[in-house]
Amino acid sequence: MMPRRSLFVVSTILVSVLAGCQGRAPHMIAASGDRALAKEDYAKAEAEYAQVVEAQPWNGRARLQYGKALLGVGNNRGAREQLEKAYTLLPKDGEVISNLAEAQARVGDLEGAIRLLKSVAEDRRSPDDWLRLGRFTQRAKDYDTAETALLTAARGDGGARADTQMALYSFYDEIGRDEEALERLAMALWLEPQNPQIQELIRARGHEPTAAFAVRPIEQGGRTIPAPTVPFSGESRSPR
Repeated sequence: MMPRRSLFVVSTILVSVLAGCQGRAPHMIAASGDRALAKEDYAKAEAEYAQVVEAQPWNGRARLQYGKALLGVGNNRGAREQLEKAYTLLPKDGEVISNLAEAQARVGDLEGAIRLLKSVAEDRRSPDDWLRLGRFTQRAKDYDTAETALLTAARGDGGARADTQMALYSFYDEIGRDEEALERLAMALWLEPQNPQIQELIRARGHEPTAAFAVRPIEQGGRTIPAPTVPFSGESRSPR
């Protein structure tokens, strides 16, 4: 049985928490904040998550959501502070890492943001982390780092993911390397032949998304794109 003094302390803490949350349980406030964030009502989300974080300072998820809301209202320094704390609590969470890098960039620490993403990618050696670094540095116009990171992501997933091939397509398309952009579209088609976005992009470049156009990704041993001729069934393919 819990001693009376301990019961009093616990009761006092619970009363304080509920008072800070205006009588609502923290999980209810967090759910309200989630809904506001989904609707891009960042001001309401900020107010809700501020209460949750005050009541549960150990809640890494709440600090992540609070940081995202602060980014939404333009409080970039406040967002960075919350996201740094979220990163301490959830150092392996990709969403935390992405948003922390964004906050760092917004307060003018682009080098710090890239350094963070690069460190995570090099430490974990995950295709997702290299892909995150590649997309971020592409937006930052650091094209050398972006290409290296995206190619590393493709090698890391063994050429099995269409989203990586599409990221490479987007990169080469942006910097005007049309032949390589088209190659990556063909590789994405090989992986997801029924993907309407891929098909539309291929047609926009004057080709037909046929079996003859699709090519096995370089990371799986594919090299060149044959001339498009024969339609195909559209069966998805993966490395064997």
